[in-house]
Amino acid sequence: MLKSVSCTQIPHRLLLNSQHLYTSILYSTQFSGNIKAFSGNIILIFGNYIFFFKYYIFPHLHLTILPQSITKGMKYSLGKPKLLIQADDFYDFMSQEASAFFAFINAFTIFLRRLIMLTSLSLIFLVGLVMGAICQKLKLPRIIGMLVTGIVLGPYVLDFLDPSILSISADLRKMALIIILIKAGLSLDLKDLKKAGRSAILMSFIPASCEIIGYILLAPVILGINHAEAAVMGAVLAAVSPAVVVPRMVMLIEKRYGTDKAIPQMILSGASCDDIFVIVLFTTFLNVAQGGKANVMDFVNIPVSIILGIILGIVTGLGLYLFFETSYARKHTVRNSMKVIIVLGFSFLLIAIEGWLEGKVSVSGLLAVVAMACTLKFKCVPDVSARLSEKFGKLWLAAEVILFVLVGAAVDIRYTLK
Repeated sequence: MLKSVSCTQIPHRLLLNSQHLYTSILYSTQFSGNIKAFSGNIILIFGNYIFFFKYYIFPHLHLTILPQSITKGMKYSLGKPKLLIQADDFYDFMSQEASAFFAFINAFTIFLRRLIMLTSLSLIFLVGLVMGAICQKLKLPRIIGMLVTGIVLGPYVLDFLDPSILSISADLRKMALIIILIKAGLSLDLKDLKKAGRSAILMSFIPASCEIIGYILLAPVILGINHAEAAVMGAVLAAVSPAVVVPRMVMLIEKRYGTDKAIPQMILSGASCDDIFVIVLFTTFLNVAQGGKANVMDFVNIPVSIILGIILGIVTGLGLYLFFETSYARKHTVRNSMKVIIVLGFSFLLIAIEGWLEGKVSVSGLLAVVAMACTLKFKCVPDVSARLSEKFGKLWLAAEVILFVLVGAAVDIRYTLK
């Protein structure tokens, strides 16, 4: 066995491969406040390579940084010569050096893995914000920079993100979406919603239907696919992403752009219903493309899902309002920060209920969250709802970065490069 022994003689054996070709005793120290000994081991690692250059590459070069007492086959640590590696020839020496070096790298890698989740989060926030700011300076949407960050840092390019974060990416994205939906609900005014009621209903299905019909008619001619495949692709293209549309409409509402005619409110509410409509169509078309049949009940569930989601959200919002008011009346004031946590908790619960009832009763969890926030806005004192909206707006600053960077990380750019 080839071995490299540390100055403190405390072995940490690391097998470098399954055949046990090398067994290295890692340079180590009982680190009990002995900084000098710890530093000595670091110096020892570099000393190995100084020794190599001195005696194998430049045998006639005089290195004044080493004591004169050092001889061939000897190494140096903390001014005291130690017989650490006895090398018979050049290849023997290099084999031992490679063994010790890879053992050190393996140990260092294990240490880094303990910090890799924090490193991934720091990269998501810092690089995402920087790229967003650069795109903003170039008069481009910030989300482009965040999406590019996710693509580059993701598993299909540099692979810098921890797999444990990617494994919960869908849940993190949904949490970020919930935050902006609450913010949207707290920004909506029921008067504006009534004004945009009929138009919002039409917006929820007419644009998507036109896009799907156009794709079914033109895609077979242009792309050479059958009508069932064209319908599936049309449903994919017709889907509206609430994560993109909702924050932009909230920004327009806050800046009072188009609010006189309730245009942002109309698009915001229509986008939420559009998602339900298109998802049902996509599922139906995919089933037909795979040789199945369309289920009429899927289309019946569209209005059922919307209505039940709104009712569930209103009931939850009224319950939270009564809880906050009762606590205030009994002089147990709930701080606004605590209200944010409670509202978030119930929002997560509403999304979970949608999953619990899947296959039994159709309920839109996203619409329930928006309806709950709208109810709180309508029932609570304006100052309270304004402060809640402000706090959720601050949460969105971080949630936006997480959402779009992780969306970018889910994009497999290899399909584009083929």
